[in-house]
Amino acid sequence: MVEIPLSTPQDERNRVMENRPELGRYLGASMTEAFEDTTLAVAMDETRIANAERDAYGASSSSFWGPNPYDPVTQHSEWMQHRSTQKQLPYMSEADWQKSEHYREGIKWEETMTPVRAGIYAEEYDKRKERTSIMERGGGGARSVLGFGAGIVGSLPDPVNFIPFGGAVRGGSTTARVGAAVFEGAASTALADAMVMPNRAKMGKDFKLADYMSDVFMGAAVGGLFGYGGCQASRLACGSDPPAIRCTDPPKGCRGCV
Repeated sequence: MVEIPLSTPQDERNRVMENRPELGRYLGASMTEAFEDTTLAVAMDETRIANAERDAYGASSSSFWGPNPYDPVTQHSEWMQHRSTQKQLPYMSEADWQKSEHYREGIKWEETMTPVRAGIYAEEYDKRKERTSIMERGGGGARSVLGFGAGIVGSLPDPVNFIPFGGAVRGGSTTARVGAAVFEGAASTALADAMVMPNRAKMGKDFKLADYMSDVFMGAAVGGLFGYGGCQASRLACGSDPPAIRCTDPPKGCRGCV
């Protein structure tokens, strides 16, 4: 009788460690994944698709920036030519797309699917799959904490972080101003997700409620960081050290943070 050696728990841990990506790759994947779910990344992707289609076909199927860049009154001939060219783009039927090399299960077919658009969708889908694999194998313990921090850094360039959704709290305490910033960050992220999530879903990303809640939480964290940093800058402008008295008549640039 041949005995088959069973793996021990230590063998399993060693196997996991062998397949574990380096910390730098894990943090880079976490940062990139967070950035890819920002409004800026959506705009960049749609711009890339529009430019690639114009280079290949002379017109773009993208409706993100408007389907026709010409004014129908002052540029009527150009407007008509673009409209004609746009109708003649090599749109792929759903059946043709499913048979192509660009097909990926999870990506949603759309009527404006050209080979260029399908290729970029597939490319981004493959990159996301690789990042997901790195993040799943590279997390755990202190790494997950660092990964969350990398995600916050990756989401910083999103323009929604700079929208004063709820209005600034002037002359309030540190707690009040940071609390308002947390609310602004969460609210603006929830608003941005209404545009980002449908775009990413059609490119094959599977969004769940947990993803939405994580985005809002991260937006709140970024807002809190901005709020606290602004409050500390105001303290410096006041020329006072904590615990400080309230600036009843603050100089210009001092927002009276205490």
